[in-house]
Formats: sequence, structure tokens, C-alpha cells
Amino acid sequence: MSRGDLVSKLLEIRSNWTLEDYRESYADEWDEMPTTVKECKETMEEYIYHTYDLDYLKEVIETEST
Repeated sequence: MSRGDLVSKLLEIRSNWTLEDYRESYADEWDEMPTTVKECKETMEEYIYHTYDLDYLKEVIETEST
């Protein structure tokens, strides 16, 4: 699987996240917290794509899939 495929899979797993979920997971990581779920999803997608290495991305998918 490519990086893009893995990021898409993780986004699918997290498709029901609320603003609170994003805050809990990323408030310490992001400089500015988006104000809508849509903006959070877009920011998370970019963040994951550019920050997570492939092994970590696979680990997160495995953990969150169960």
C-alpha cells in the first residue's frame, strides 16, 4: 500500500470523529486548532501524510481497526 492509501484508510477509520476527538488527539501537535470537523479532517490528513512514517501509520491503522 502507498502512503496515500494508508492515509485514506486511517481517515476512513476516523470518519466519525468529533471536534473533541480532534482536540484530544492533536491540540498539542497543531499550531492552530481548526474550528470545524471538515477543517480538522483536512488538517489531520496533511499532518499524517507529512508526519507519520509508514511503519507508524500501519501501526496506528492496526490499533484503531480493532
